[in-house]
Amino acid sequence: MRVFPIGLALLAWARPAASQSAGDRATQRFSVALGLGLGSATGNCDRCPTNEWTNGASGFVRLGAMLSSRLLLGLEGGRWQGYRDSNQSDEYMTFGSLTALWYLRPARGLFLKLGVGGMVYRLTNGTDELKTKPRPLASVGVGYELGFGQHLAIAPFTTFHYASSGITTLNGQPYPGYPLEIQSSLVQVGATVVLH
Repeated sequence: MRVFPIGLALLAWARPAASQSAGDRATQRFSVALGLGLGSATGNCDRCPTNEWTNGASGFVRLGAMLSSRLLLGLEGGRWQGYRDSNQSDEYMTFGSLTALWYLRPARGLFLKLGVGGMVYRLTNGTDELKTKPRPLASVGVGYELGFGQHLAIAPFTTFHYASSGITTLNGQPYPGYPLEIQSSLVQVGATVVLH
């Protein structure tokens, strides 16, 4: 039964840190975050035989600054990679955004996430490659930040990314026939390690 006292010790350590988070954020202006998790994505187009969702691994890095005890503004770059069984191809999504985190209750660490930026979608089977030009991206998410000590936090999160349709090339050349436009969506679920 050692798990129970260990769990109590972790909660006792995390709770004081969370209760001090508002004051900490007021003085600790900068943060670095690394997020890792799973993602499910799709690339939709009117000429695609199937618009299926593909599961894979995802991650991001964020550099941010606290503008107040509740608002963080940061630059975020991320990537998702999956394998589409239907056509035996690798899929990739690479994105960058300006991101805002709004802490609803700083003492509890609950936050909302909004972002705007750009995304590139790529599909390759080792011979041919479909690739979109950078397209506008909008992101929305939610998370809960748990503090461990004065400078470390872990935040489970979920985020939805949506990129508008964009012109696609085949092997670096315009797609044969009429233009092919692909719209992309990505759902991420994971955890972020934050250093303040």
